[in-house]
Amino acid sequence: VGERVAAGVQQGFCGIKVHAHDARIPREVAEAARRWRLPVLYDPAGDTATVEMVVRAYPDVAWVVPHLSSFADDWKAQCAFVDQLVRLPNLFTDTSGVRYYDLLEDAVRRAGPRKVLFGSDGPFLHPAVELAKARALPVDRDGLAQVLGGNVLRLTADRKSTRLNSSHTDISRM
Repeated sequence: VGERVAAGVQQGFCGIKVHAHDARIPREVAEAARRWRLPVLYDPAGDTATVEMVVRAYPDVAWVVPHLSSFADDWKAQCAFVDQLVRLPNLFTDTSGVRYYDLLEDAVRRAGPRKVLFGSDGPFLHPAVELAKARALPVDRDGLAQVLGGNVLRLTADRKSTRLNSSHTDISRM
């Protein structure tokens, strides 16, 4: 795993994606993410216990868990995940495929817009619908800028800890 990640980094890759349908998140992926300072997008298919374990074990890795943890509309898992999102500083989510919109609003209110990234999961979900959902979130212009682009810039910034200022994202074009 480490060699493949190193090769990807040399080609300009800026993150790692793992899906629970393929396998649970292996320690080797987390170690490679730590070594190369890469964020990991991990779709746990509703397995919030594994999310808790891996995010706590690797606090120096940014973890993005899409769909509030469950594309399958597992309300119980999504509720549990919002609690994790609030408690764990290195845990983030995206807006894609979340059909219980009230839970997405709750995540933004409780965890803040800096913990939520715009996601479309296209081409299976229409990006315009996902964008409209993100724009309807209960945030001000700065919060919307964070959701629509600033967070992605921050998570994929220079691996030497250079941070990009997400407040400079121009949401008038989004």
